[in-house]
Amino acid sequence: NGGGDLKTSATEEPNATGSSTIKYTYNLENSDSAYDLSFTVKDNANNVNEYLPLYYCSLLLYAGLMSSFGKGKIKRISKKVFVTGLIILSLVILAIIYWFCFIKPSILNARESKAISNIINEVDISGVPQEEKQGKSDMQVKVSELKQQYPNLVGWIKIDGTHIDYPVMQWTDNEHYLTYSYNGNKSKLGSIYLHKDADVNKPSSNFIIYGHNITTGVMFNELLDYKKQSFYNDHKIIKFTTENKDAEYEIVSVFITRVYRDNENAFKYYKFINASNEAEYNDYISNVKKLALYNTGIDAKYGDQLITLTTCEYSQKNGRIVIVAREKK
Repeated sequence: NGGGDLKTSATEEPNATGSSTIKYTYNLENSDSAYDLSFTVKDNANNVNEYLPLYYCSLLLYAGLMSSFGKGKIKRISKKVFVTGLIILSLVILAIIYWFCFIKPSILNARESKAISNIINEVDISGVPQEEKQGKSDMQVKVSELKQQYPNLVGWIKIDGTHIDYPVMQWTDNEHYLTYSYNGNKSKLGSIYLHKDADVNKPSSNFIIYGHNITTGVMFNELLDYKKQSFYNDHKIIKFTTENKDAEYEIVSVFITRVYRDNENAFKYYKFINASNEAEYNDYISNVKKLALYNTGIDAKYGDQLITLTTCEYSQKNGRIVIVAREKK
């Protein structure tokens, strides 16, 4: 439109690392300005950054146009073109923000979650002596092998038909594994972990297992789906395997509650680890049944091993969703 033609070019140069260096060049004729920018884009389709050059090049193009316009290099440009460019720039910026705040974290979380779940499949038990396998399931043997590599691992939790398929860790407090992975590395996902006072090798009343509610659908996020009875109907069994036991648990109750202050007189499900007597056990079961969102038809009696899965629930401050199950006979 009187200001000259915009010319673009892109060249790709393979390198020894298996990546390609792509050089995008923008040039406005009748202008003494040229803008060059290079990006390295890996050939691996799983690279979450491989489309980001498109966003940055769009920003570069618009900056070049505006710079030339400001210098009077483009003689005539209509208000409509300017407004259109401004809208495009705004959309590009929003796309970048959406990518970095939502899409990229979702991809990275899913990738990390899958890697964590896969460690059990990578365990080779073919070389384990037969006497060590005696009376144990393959899953128990795998957990035992993993425990040798990761001493703080106490078991494996799995709910068929969901992403919940993770190692269960334990530390001397209930905070450490909020920010650390099973391998000791810092992680935003944290770990699935057992309450510090529980002992999987001794008879106890209740194994409380915690995990983050990661909104991208990993870790314990899918526990929230138990709000719907239809989901429960398709996912009634929780599997928890330790090196000494491969057990299935039937769900007794699903309920929503919150974490209370110490001076509040309320039912605090997270305080129940070992019942000192039958009355205390029965009182706990009575409370979780009263709070239940629906009737599962499953009850528990004194002596039954319980497992409690819990994560954050945001309908109230400090909210929690809780799934209590008893060991299947």
